[in-house]
Amino acid sequence: MKIIHTSDIHIGAKFAWMGEGSSKHRNSIKSSLERIVDLAINEAVSFIIFAGDIFDTSYPSDISINFFRDQLYRLSDNEIKSLIIPGNHDLLEESSVWTNEVWKSDKNIFVFKDNTPKFFAESKVWIYPSVIKSKKSKVSPLAPIVSEINKNAIENDPNFHIVIAHGSLNLFGISDNFPISKDEIEKTKADYIALGDWHSTLDIGTNVKAYYSGSPDFINYSEKGSGNVLLIEFENSDYKKIVKVKIVPINSREFISLKLDLDIFDTAEKVSAKIKTYTNKEKSNVITISFVGVSKNGINLEEVIEQIRNEFYVIKYTVKEEPYTSMNFDFEHLFEEGTISSEFIKLLQQDIENNPDNMDLARALNLGIKLLKGN
Repeated sequence: MKIIHTSDIHIGAKFAWMGEGSSKHRNSIKSSLERIVDLAINEAVSFIIFAGDIFDTSYPSDISINFFRDQLYRLSDNEIKSLIIPGNHDLLEESSVWTNEVWKSDKNIFVFKDNTPKFFAESKVWIYPSVIKSKKSKVSPLAPIVSEINKNAIENDPNFHIVIAHGSLNLFGISDNFPISKDEIEKTKADYIALGDWHSTLDIGTNVKAYYSGSPDFINYSEKGSGNVLLIEFENSDYKKIVKVKIVPINSREFISLKLDLDIFDTAEKVSAKIKTYTNKEKSNVITISFVGVSKNGINLEEVIEQIRNEFYVIKYTVKEEPYTSMNFDFEHLFEEGTISSEFIKLLQQDIENNPDNMDLARALNLGIKLLKGN
């Protein structure tokens, strides 16, 4: 038997921080789900587990609901059962998305609304859902699970026991978001625990196999461990249970952090050329650029970014001016000797040499060059 484990898709998220790229990323999220469904069909899995936060809100648009419904119908047409629990973003509450009658329209769609275990006899699988009904809680979602598994476990048990929960691994004893401890995971004695909430794929590393699938595409900036789903294979031979977990990439994005010292570039073209060396054919890289120092020729960084924006999936940059250290710049070719512009540059250069840590002077030089060049 094989299943797919995914979570934290966040269909319909605004992604306001992406500006004009927000619509592109919302569509990318939907494409990710379509690829997950394709994988499930190609692998002929028995179940697909959605471990919470399928939607970004408890009240998504009809467009988002219908899109997800259609993907579940594709799965059902191939006799694949969808097992769904709400998360802390799309939590179960009055008139929320999970109370919609559409989820009752198909025999292979199971939206769990309480912690009642369900047995699938044809697959010999017990499913233990942990359903949360608030955005935050200091109570572990695994708290009600242990006793339920003990009720159904038998000697030489031929059945698999799978837990679905949404909460945060309590590594340092400070989590207030449905904290889950490794001790609790061990006490379940489950065969597999499908976790949601963390956006990066993670093997908890306990004797009981427990994983965060992570989001199939990044939701917040620099989530380097996102972009995967988990394909789990269950075998039972002579009452010996074997569970194999395979990480399957759904999106292959590279997250790049780049620091560029403006002191060493004399033209905007050279800055652009340097950044472009980090592109790839799919233009799917996510890059963070930290510009430091002071541009010698008044390079307009906003124009540079606009020129290369389409070379990356997301580009984010900051500018941090540091103490002016390179004072041997040749401004001779910028402004004609003897002009007001040339004299302005010379006076500021002298002031900066006498006060190398004065950032206001460095900013004045940088801004002055931009204005004098008409940038």
